[in-house]
Amino acid sequence: MIRYWSNMAAFGDPNGRSGGLPYWPAFKPPNGAYLSIDVPQPSAAVNLAPRCSVWDAYLDTLWFP
Repeated sequence: MIRYWSNMAAFGDPNGRSGGLPYWPAFKPPNGAYLSIDVPQPSAAVNLAPRCSVWDAYLDTLWFP
């Protein structure tokens, strides 16, 4: 975990440049991939579209009347 934080501070990317750690994918909604920090460390994805659709519709009414 310390190497991830150090890489993020030094390079703006938790994966760094030298490798040696499990790849931490960038989070991009609505099907955001993430690194499960557990033993073992699998990468996974989550579908946020159903949870965010109500907010998308609401915010559209505020910003684009």
